[in-house]
Formats: sequence, C-alpha cells, structure tokens
Amino acid sequence: SVRFDSPEALLAVIDGLLALVGITRSPQHPIGEILLPDDARLVAVVPPTALNGPTLVIRKPVPHKMTWEQLIEYGSVTAEARDFLQNAIRTGVNILVAGGPAAGKVTVANMLAEMIPADQRLVVVEQTHEMRIDHPHRVWLEGGGPANIAVTDLLNTASRMRPDWLIVGEVRGGEAMRALQVMSIGYNAITIIHATSPEDALPRLETFCLMANLGLGLAEIRRLIASAIQLITYQEHMPDG
Repeated sequence: SVRFDSPEALLAVIDGLLALVGITRSPQHPIGEILLPDDARLVAVVPPTALNGPTLVIRKPVPHKMTWEQLIEYGSVTAEARDFLQNAIRTGVNILVAGGPAAGKVTVANMLAEMIPADQRLVVVEQTHEMRIDHPHRVWLEGGGPANIAVTDLLNTASRMRPDWLIVGEVRGGEAMRALQVMSIGYNAITIIHATSPEDALPRLETFCLMANLGLGLAEIRRLIASAIQLITYQEHMPDG
C-alpha cells in the first residue's frame, strides 16, 4: 500500500498510466484496466465511482511458475492425483477447473494445459488475459479491447482454427453456453469457473447458460453440460495459505 501526498498526485499518475494504452479518464469512464508488460494487471477507479478518492491497484503475477512437484511438496495435491490428471489429458478428457477466490484456478489450468503434448495445438480464449501457459504450440485470443470483441465470437473463431485443445478462461456469463456447445461436439477443452464446491460448479454453469437466452430449458442445458464436461477439479484457499 502506497500513500500519495494528495488525490491530485495520484490522479496524475493514473492519467499517465492510462494514457500509455490510449485511455482517457472522464466522469463517464471512471474505471480503467491495463495489462502491464510483466503480466501484472492495473485497475484504476476514480471519483465519482470511488467514493473515498482515486484508487490504484496492481495485481502482480506469481513471481515464479508453480510446478506439480511443488504442489505435492506443499501437500496441496497427491502424486496419484497428478498422475490421474496426466492420464485425463492424454485421453482427451474435458476438464472444468473450479474453485473459490485466490484458490489457484488459473494456476492449475495453466499446469494442466502444459501437460498437453508439445505437438498438439492449443487455442487459448480469454476475456481478460490472465493465463501464462508455457507451451510451444499455442495461440492466444483475448476479447475486449478497442474492438470490444465478445468471448462468444472468439470461441466461434477458435473452433475454426482446428485446435487440438481449446483453453477457455473463466466463464462468467452467457459465453458458457457457446463454450459448452463447442466442447460437446468433440473438441478437447479445459475451462475455469468460480465455485464454492464441485457441486456448486454445475448449477452455476446452468445459470450462465440461461443467461445466453437461447430458449433452452433446464433439461436441455443439463444434457449439454453432461456431454461437454467429463471431469471437475476443485481447489480452495485454506486458512494456512
């Protein structure tokens, strides 16, 4: 936490940072986000939205890549679970990575994707770039930006790129329906969802699919989920870290 001498000084810093990516602060645009070169994410909120004055938050990425060996050493996962997940990847099982806030969902999804053989192509689709997959044959597609491209459109594009694996960042809304449709027609896929338990992940997926407003009933949506997802992983942030 860093304190500035005055709100005006912090506003000057925020304006300078936003200007680097062509964003101009205004009362109609009081929120700005920037992805920095080191993959840190900057979020700035200014009045009138920020009631206690301008606020600048920088979310730094993990300084080093996590490995399965480290997770086993920490007691976060067993060697048997790691081997089970490796076999799931080898056999093309579609995986839903679920977990709560700061539970390591993106980290686990990264590590699962890195298990994919090097000769297979990954197409990674994200609304906000968070994943850091070290794989020699990957393509990244990010939504938003000046064109304001929706994740649903990115998924349509990704499906036409003949991927061996489709990696979808966290689903938060109606794009979940398109992701499941793509996964259910034979594409190998890994996707992420915020959930408080493995059981909670499924009704959340149902809710997101209903948000797509395609006129499908709950029974049809549940059949789609069952055909698209074969495995759910779940992790949570424990009190000891």
